[in-house]
Amino acid sequence: MGGFLVGWLWPLASLAGALAVIWAGDLRGARALPLAAWALAGVGAVGGVWDTWRRGDDHARIAWRALGVATLAAGILTLGTPSLSDDVHRYLWEGRAQRLGPETPYVLPPASPVIPDEPTGSRARVAHPDVTAAYPPGAQLFLWLGASLADVTGLGAHAFQLLLALCHLALCALLLLRWARGKGAGAHALVVGLALHPVALLESALGPHLDALAGLLLAGAFLVGNGRGHGALVGLSTVVKPWAILLSPWWIAARRWSALATCAAAMLLCALPYARAGGALLGGLGQYATRWEFNAGLYRVVERAVSPPFQARADQGRWVHLWRSGMDVVVEEAGQVRLAVGDARAALKGTRVVVDGRLVARMICAGLLLLALGLALRSYARVRERYALCALGALMAVSPTVHPWYALILLPLCVLARAPATMAALGVLPLAYAVWRTDGAQVSWEESSWTAPVIWTVLLAGFLTDVKTWRSDALPTQSSPALNTASMGKVA
Repeated sequence: MGGFLVGWLWPLASLAGALAVIWAGDLRGARALPLAAWALAGVGAVGGVWDTWRRGDDHARIAWRALGVATLAAGILTLGTPSLSDDVHRYLWEGRAQRLGPETPYVLPPASPVIPDEPTGSRARVAHPDVTAAYPPGAQLFLWLGASLADVTGLGAHAFQLLLALCHLALCALLLLRWARGKGAGAHALVVGLALHPVALLESALGPHLDALAGLLLAGAFLVGNGRGHGALVGLSTVVKPWAILLSPWWIAARRWSALATCAAAMLLCALPYARAGGALLGGLGQYATRWEFNAGLYRVVERAVSPPFQARADQGRWVHLWRSGMDVVVEEAGQVRLAVGDARAALKGTRVVVDGRLVARMICAGLLLLALGLALRSYARVRERYALCALGALMAVSPTVHPWYALILLPLCVLARAPATMAALGVLPLAYAVWRTDGAQVSWEESSWTAPVIWTVLLAGFLTDVKTWRSDALPTQSSPALNTASMGKVA
């Protein structure tokens, strides 16, 4: 009787969590119902993992059953209206803008009157309309496809919800077919945890976010082995979201030149339709990288240690303050702009310059990322899945902006690297949505002081738990071709 109850309670909890999200409607500023939905979905995921683990020889059937439950939950979520992020409206805008020419999203921001406001009101829904496209060319191809589907079918934003939910479900199916088969209950339980993970379902089926596509392509790169297809899929993932490029140091250390070449070829092929944009291809990405900060981890610690001394001197007018405004460099003295980038070199001769502390913090974090990549290579040279998880996790840790949907790229790596504690810890990322505040009909954004410390403490604890488990492993779970580690020290 107890087994029967466990076997049916977790699917019901997952589906109830999805229904609660839809019932809540606009989730911004809401508290009780979204938290209840999050808790129900978490219970469903944990219950599914436990049921798979304890079933012995029946674990494969339970895993496929869990995927069926995830499909139903995702289907329910696609009926909802995205409210926690405005990204889907930019997806639609940039996909439609490409009808004027593939390079249009990179050279004209949504605020430009050159692009018609069709359907009427679309422009007003796009966040930061003064910023051009930040998504790489591979993402733009997908946005063009999604926007075409949205307009042909009349689905609107639901077209992207459907496509990206399918990316998540296809990822789980591939892992069951190509990775978990024959590996026992533990492997199937990890895939179940991914399929029912609240963040994965929320950010792919309701969000929706392109990271689901990037995660699918990156996981596919590991599932195809070590041939040219591996490099090509990493390249495709990179031109959707640039995270996957951090695999290139592993290839260089392993002398996998064919993977590096096919990765570059795939990226170049996707970029060709947008070549007319030229340097504007990086314009929007540069603005997103320098203008905004949110839910940061290690970056925030570094920035708070570095920025105040610089800013204090600049505020007193004792030094000239050099800072970035979008993609321009501006010189400011005592709060007044003195000159722009063209005359900066001549005017700064003999002048003491203080650089914006945020820029210094970004440079320090870039150095910390390089150190982390070196340590990951040294420690996990023979298990590239674990290197990839460490590398991409380090990138998230030093990033000035960390949104909950970034987990969509890390979660498949948690499965492949056998990192269940990190997978569970990523479930706290929706706490970042506590930024939303409501006052009557007004909705505002105000980041709480407690959310980031809680999130990053849980993430660090989960990751360190997995590292401890990895160190106790007698053998790697999925060996990759050995590297030439003569100059890299002992492999942990």
